[in-house]
Amino acid sequence: MNRYLNLIVILLFLTACQDDSFETPNYTQKIVVDGWIEQGQPARVFLTLSAPYFSEVDSVTLRKLVLKWAKVTVIDGLTQEILTLKTNQDYFPPYVYESTTLRGIIGHTYGLKVEYGGKTVTSTTHIPAIQQLDSIWFKPEPGVDTAGYIRILFTDKPGIDNFYRITSKTGSQTKKYTPVFLPNLDGRIVDGQSIVLSISNEKDLNPLLFNVNDTVNLKICTVDQPVFNFWNSLYQELQNTQNPFAAANMNVKSNVKGGLGIWAGYGVSNYRIVCK
Repeated sequence: MNRYLNLIVILLFLTACQDDSFETPNYTQKIVVDGWIEQGQPARVFLTLSAPYFSEVDSVTLRKLVLKWAKVTVIDGLTQEILTLKTNQDYFPPYVYESTTLRGIIGHTYGLKVEYGGKTVTSTTHIPAIQQLDSIWFKPEPGVDTAGYIRILFTDKPGIDNFYRITSKTGSQTKKYTPVFLPNLDGRIVDGQSIVLSISNEKDLNPLLFNVNDTVNLKICTVDQPVFNFWNSLYQELQNTQNPFAAANMNVKSNVKGGLGIWAGYGVSNYRIVCK
């Protein structure tokens, strides 16, 4: 599943589970937001409605939950733009609200307002300064000739609460980036230090080595603390749901007021490496 479908299904499940009862006769649907903006890129927002726990989740159901008639506004200081609904076959369902003229700028704060069916949800995010890598290289797994890890070295900026999220894509067949294994880093624990991270792909929350000769694109993203809290709590929740001995706490920390999901600003540094 792609990023959009993953987020919808997860939030549908977690929201419905917040009721202690297995019955949901008075269930009230909420607006689910999956939106982001990067420097130099348009704002993009996917919208759906949540659904009760026992709802069937398939491609037909998901299409019915998509909001295609909402008013979506992004505000950058004194300027604002109403986003346009477009189709994008890189995602499923393939409907995304996108800005036409507005582009992300490092250091700017962006407000989001979604109006639909008499409901209004809002959020605010910030695009932090980017984090450059000092170096990047491929290291084969000991005893394995055909696969290994990508390693990165960077120096955290001292005295600043930095938060990071790392995504990747392999090859040229897809435009979608997906989280690497252990994608979220709280820079406060390494304040001002130089750190080395081993990067692997992710499959079902498990590490997956990159193959020799893979061309890998990495996005090193800086995010503000509310965005980090969302992705980190969602990742922990996913791990809990796969562990029969762990209890799901259903405490995904959304930064969307009046709804669910995430509105995220990313300061992005892009890298490409051939694994040799």
